[in-house]
Amino acid sequence: MRYKYKITEVNKEPEEVQAMSYKKMLKSLLLKTPKFTGAMVYINKKGRKITRSFLNGRENTYGDNQYNYEGTGNNSPLEYEWNRGSEIKTS
Repeated sequence: MRYKYKITEVNKEPEEVQAMSYKKMLKSLLLKTPKFTGAMVYINKKGRKITRSFLNGRENTYGDNQYNYEGTGNNSPLEYEWNRGSEIKTS
């Protein structure tokens, strides 16, 4: 298989699934659990880490809980960079 997807359902242990493409993996995931709520993390072909979140079987890219599954709370990576940047002291 080409890609490995780390799938984390709410209140369950993460599992690793292999598939040839995102679409094929998503189809198999939603056939198993149509109301899937959780997140998935994978590395795309350019080597970038991609996080996708789902709520009741639909992608929740712009929702409030987009990044809750990585243990960062409600802060998005942009807020984290913004907050971290304010802590840097210049002399």
